[in-house]
Amino acid sequence: MKKVDILFLYETKVRELESICLVKGELERRGYSTAILNTWNEIDHKAHKYQAKVIASPSMYNDGIYDFVKSICGDAPKVVNLQWEQIGPVGDEEKTDAWYILKGLAKQCMHICWGPATYERLLNRANIDADHLSITGQIAMDFCRPEYREYYRTKEDLFAEYGIPLDKEANLFISSFSYVNLPEELVKQSLFSEVDEFIKVSCESFKEMLVWFERFLKQNPEQLLIYRPHPSEASNPQLTALEQAYPGRFFVISDLSVKQWIAVADRVYTWFSTASAEAYAFDKPIAVLRPYPMPASLETTLLEHVEKIETYEAFEKTLDSGCCQSLTEETFAKYYRYDETPAYIRVADTIEKVYKDDRYLIVDPRPVAKATTKQKIKNVLHKMVTPVARLMPRKIKILDKYRDEKVLGSYTINRQKAAYVSPEELQQMQDKMQKVFYSKSK
Repeated sequence: MKKVDILFLYETKVRELESICLVKGELERRGYSTAILNTWNEIDHKAHKYQAKVIASPSMYNDGIYDFVKSICGDAPKVVNLQWEQIGPVGDEEKTDAWYILKGLAKQCMHICWGPATYERLLNRANIDADHLSITGQIAMDFCRPEYREYYRTKEDLFAEYGIPLDKEANLFISSFSYVNLPEELVKQSLFSEVDEFIKVSCESFKEMLVWFERFLKQNPEQLLIYRPHPSEASNPQLTALEQAYPGRFFVISDLSVKQWIAVADRVYTWFSTASAEAYAFDKPIAVLRPYPMPASLETTLLEHVEKIETYEAFEKTLDSGCCQSLTEETFAKYYRYDETPAYIRVADTIEKVYKDDRYLIVDPRPVAKATTKQKIKNVLHKMVTPVARLMPRKIKILDKYRDEKVLGSYTINRQKAAYVSPEELQQMQDKMQKVFYSKSK
């Protein structure tokens, strides 16, 4: 087990890794040792790789999440909640049990707040002490700043790699259809308050959106469409079929961050995604497509008062009249701090503060369950039999329970593959950040 100062956990590579690497590099510049682990690729590992003084976690809602973090890290003496999901549905605004209110040991963590809205919610509704809240802005927005945009690849370079024609206008659709085709066991784990109703409107909207897309591609040969799946979105044969029907015109691409694709798109469309804010920061034309009305309680607070495109005819008109801007300056400022100081600097300052101050040590008041004599004997027996069981033929089914092997579903395996990052890729990312970001820091 290797000792480090700060250990970063990430769940979704394309959503989180760039931002984490940016903060990680800044902390290393300040002399701290760091490491990164992916949660999907640690769920079936027994050995703990790192012992850290501070854990930077992708989320921290309740005791269950805290215990999950400890199962990966071995210990979590201090936790900074990077909180990658901070904008919830309108219907949760008045609920005391909403997923983003935070409960239990989560209240002892330090919480990164993108803007005033999150800060006020955690301060006044979750009753978290102000010393455990830090309004930093969203790290992802740093990549949208004009002075740092050279971090992303050019349109010519990127399109050449993916076989995307340069002689057509590129329309990007940012999907939020994460519940379409999601395995039932994962639906049951959802924190979404009205998940059944949301699944219903998701499936209806996805089906009609495909009709819109095919009609769009038939009637506008000079246009192409890049479909960006949600990181949690399962593979879908309907998308594959559309891709095969319109080669060189319709692309389904999960690679790279959504910001990279926003940077090179001519127009941006979404259904429900908060990536609307990143398109706003890039000053890209963007529209919210809603073929089916969203129940008021399920609407995301960020898009509550935004004009929606509700018919195919209105969708097609955006090609000539331009997309309606999805956010106002006032709404953007409510949810995102965005000023002269980059968010990654403030996040690094916050992690450094937690590292130095023992007031942020987490005290777990829960009683530790003592193992009975029977349980102790059972545990010893299990440890003794497991190595032997793994060597025995698979046909001896009675030994399966001793093999200590998790059977992972295809969805989990695909998430593990999507989240994997090689040391070489990580180094390339850090080298580019050194050139674009840190060289310009004071």
